[in-house]
Amino acid sequence: MLFKVFSDTSPHWDMGIALLFAASFAAVCLTSFLFGARGRKLAGIMLLYTYVFNVLVTTLLMREPYPYRRYTLEINIKKYLFDRQNEYQFCYELLNLFLIMPIGWFMPVLIKKHPVIKTFIFGLALTLFIEFAQLFTRLGEFQTDDIILNSLGCLIGAWTITAIGALFRALARIGKKNNDAERY
Repeated sequence: MLFKVFSDTSPHWDMGIALLFAASFAAVCLTSFLFGARGRKLAGIMLLYTYVFNVLVTTLLMREPYPYRRYTLEINIKKYLFDRQNEYQFCYELLNLFLIMPIGWFMPVLIKKHPVIKTFIFGLALTLFIEFAQLFTRLGEFQTDDIILNSLGCLIGAWTITAIGALFRALARIGKKNNDAERY
């Protein structure tokens, strides 16, 4: 069922979207390079942009407009995630949790000060942009659950990558301390 939900919501590019991506990707790379991003940082920016572009394609560009604005302000997370009567909806909500999570993995690598907070704010802002764009363009449904789950997923991603980075730095310090102790 998870694969069915994923295939229903995965981006389907046409030539227009591919050209838009190529032009905007080149502009992002050039701008980043001109502002001094090099090596891993430039690669991180390129990965982040590629992912954000695909999220926007999935949530906005590959949809047909509805004849009216659709919105759900009620919070249904508990019902859909914990009451597994509707397996498709459960998988859809789970994918919403994971949708913005990779941004939580990419951004802390690029940000030095307060990476978790800044990444969360970026993920929340992106989610709000998508939800309001869906509402005003009628290209989807504004859902409170999406805002909560996308933002939470971004936060979990940022916490995870920050914790892994801290663990690796601690292990490196321990290894260095042991090597220094063996020399004396």
